[in-house]
Amino acid sequence: MKVRPFPLVLAATLVFLFHLTLVPKRAMALSEPMLLPNHQIQLPQTARFFPKDASLTMHWMLDPKKIPEYLGNTARSKKKEEIRKDSKKLIEGFFALTGLNFDSELAEWIGPRISFALFESDQLDKSFGWLMALSNQDENSEKRFLQSFWEKQSLKGIELKINNYRGVDIISGNVITSNNNSNILSTALVNNEILLIASDKSVLQNSLNVSQLSKSNQSGNQELRESIQGLDDGIALVTVSPKSLHSIFSLPLRISQREDLNGFVGSIQSNGRNIALDGVLDFQSTAIEPEKYEEESLSLLASAGGPAEGIAIINSPSEILNKSNPNPLAQWIGPVLDNRLQKTSGIAAQAITNSDKGALIWLKEPDGWVIGTIKGNPLISNIDEVLRENNETRSELLINNNKLLVWSKLITKSIQTVDMLETKIDIILSQESETNWWSDTLAAIQQKSQDGLQLRENQLKQLRKSAENQPTLELALNSNQAQQELSNWYPLRILQSIAGRSLTPILQGFSFSIDANEGIDNSSISLRARLDIA
Repeated sequence: MKVRPFPLVLAATLVFLFHLTLVPKRAMALSEPMLLPNHQIQLPQTARFFPKDASLTMHWMLDPKKIPEYLGNTARSKKKEEIRKDSKKLIEGFFALTGLNFDSELAEWIGPRISFALFESDQLDKSFGWLMALSNQDENSEKRFLQSFWEKQSLKGIELKINNYRGVDIISGNVITSNNNSNILSTALVNNEILLIASDKSVLQNSLNVSQLSKSNQSGNQELRESIQGLDDGIALVTVSPKSLHSIFSLPLRISQREDLNGFVGSIQSNGRNIALDGVLDFQSTAIEPEKYEEESLSLLASAGGPAEGIAIINSPSEILNKSNPNPLAQWIGPVLDNRLQKTSGIAAQAITNSDKGALIWLKEPDGWVIGTIKGNPLISNIDEVLRENNETRSELLINNNKLLVWSKLITKSIQTVDMLETKIDIILSQESETNWWSDTLAAIQQKSQDGLQLRENQLKQLRKSAENQPTLELALNSNQAQQELSNWYPLRILQSIAGRSLTPILQGFSFSIDANEGIDNSSISLRARLDIA
């Protein structure tokens, strides 16, 4: 038996979640898939054994024994048994990564809820530590498991060590060879109710320590309890430490290293055709939230159109792009938005976005991008001045009785040692009664007048917490854009390495929103995301 390192354990957890979402969609017997039961998000009894600063914790609210039967019932009759077997293998695979055999060692007695935590080491040569907490269905089952499990390990020649710590017996196993002396895992049974299994003895000792200190464990963390109250019902509760927000989920260091950041807490929902996340980044200090312009956003959305592959609605873009803005939302989204603007041709998109003090809408049409702004914000004269300083000239173009303004300049292009003159268009402006529409191509401006935007609008509506909710930033992408944007995301790459194949083709859409919330003594960033699966 060998305990696997953190990336594999995390991947197995994510694969498991993907599996819960995929099966009902691809093998369902009814027109609509049965939904996994979402539960009110609460901290379980086992939370007192989990340090509040753990790198990552997951408190699952699903009975692993019932999942294969549930998924089998969603499948067509010919697929029922196949789905049950696949689900069972996946569950067994997850526990096998921790060195346990689910079917022969756990299935008969394990309770309906499982908690899992990971601990990131500061030492480069050490892998992640982990802790799992299991509940039982009768008070003697865990004792029988421990006796049977450690007897088997002893027969394999593994040296057992029993240490009493804080009134609890910790059993550890060591593999001793001529070249190695390594720990396989450690166990502790608390009050004949909760079985703790960890990667090593030190993790267990720390778990028992924090269980006696309410301010150090999740159960006694009042800030965590308050954050959980506003979360959507789900199948799992997730917490992530500031450090792991960067190392695992690629949150910028400028945010993850803020001294006032408490971390992330969120709930996960699996609704047949999608995986959804509702979460909060909590901060100990106050921050002034960016101003919102709901009427402007609605006006822009009403004027937008076309078969857009992506749509984004941004409030106060100039404030978000201000590099001296200490607001955590600006520090997070500002560099991302600036990086995207840097990749656009010309300087017009940057000038427009940096000057917009209201609401802005961005459309990714099949043949280019389109930026929508409220008339007068920014002023056309201000953008014209910036472009003229870049040696661009303004001209007018009349197409189908629609007057367009075009900024362009002449450039030279060498073709087989011959210099040729070429007109480079930076931006095209189409003016409507209340809105302005800027684009890098004529084709994209014309596509904006076509139908098809309802698909992206539906994504945004499904993501919002309520009809009245107006986040600071909203984003919705179709399958093509979602696959491009998420293809290099670290958790997805881990999943693909485990699955042995590319998973990007199953991504059919992605939507995301963030909002800043200002409190009296603290502040937070609300985050909602939804991944549509084929």
